[in-house]
Amino acid sequence: MPCAPAQCPPRHAFIRRFCVIAALLLVALPARAEQLWSVHTLGIKVGEFRLSVNETATAYAGRARFQTTGLADLFAGLRLDMTARGTLHNGMPRPLSYQGDVHTGRREARTRIDFSTTPPHVFESDDQPATPIPPDAMAGAFDPMTLLWLALRDRPEATCPPLRHHFDGTRVAALDLTTSERTDNSLTCHGAYIRLHGYSPEELADHTRAPMTVTYRPSGNIWRATRFTIETSRGRATLNRQD
Repeated sequence: MPCAPAQCPPRHAFIRRFCVIAALLLVALPARAEQLWSVHTLGIKVGEFRLSVNETATAYAGRARFQTTGLADLFAGLRLDMTARGTLHNGMPRPLSYQGDVHTGRREARTRIDFSTTPPHVFESDDQPATPIPPDAMAGAFDPMTLLWLALRDRPEATCPPLRHHFDGTRVAALDLTTSERTDNSLTCHGAYIRLHGYSPEELADHTRAPMTVTYRPSGNIWRATRFTIETSRGRATLNRQD
C-alpha cells in the first residue's frame, strides 16, 4: 500500500540518501585484481600461475598459486600456494601475515609468519635456515606473495618496482628490478633475484643471482605487467599474461 504523502520523503531527499549509501558502499567494497599467467620453460608450457588480490584504499589480501599442467611430468613435484594480507600506505604495501605451501622439488616448506612484529615471527615452518639470519636483515622485509604482487600489479606510471627484500621463513633474498628500458609502448625492468641470508655455502656457490625481467605495456591509463622471465637452476622460466 502506498504511503500517505506526509509519510513519504521528498524525492530529492531520497536521491541524496541513496547517493550517500552508494558512495559508502563503493568505498567499502574492495577492488579485486585477477591475473592469469602461462608458465613456459624449454619452449614447453609447464603450468599456470594465478595471482588474486583484493585491495581497498588502506588494506589488501591476496593469493598466488602455481600448478603444473599437461606435459609437465618433469615438474610434477612443483607446487606453490601463498596467501598474505597487510595494509597500504600511499599505495605501498606493508605485510601483516603470510602463509605458504611451497614445493620446489628440492625442498618442501609449509610456513606461517607474523609480519606485524620486527623482526617477523615464524609461527610454523617445515624448514630451518641453513645459516643464521641477522635479525636486522629481516627488518622491513616483505613476504613472497606481497613481493610478487608488488612486481606484477598494475602501475599508474611507467616506473619499475622499488628494490625490496623478502623473508619466507628460512631465507632472505632481494628483488632488484631497478634498471629500465623504455619505448613508446613498453617498459622493461631488468634486474635479479639475489640470495642473501639463510642459504648454505653450497647454495650460494651454485646460484647467487637469478637474472629477471618484467615487461609492462600501457592499457588505458595504467601499465600492466605482460611478461616475466627468470633464470632458474632448471633453466629460463617465462610467464606470459593471459587475462
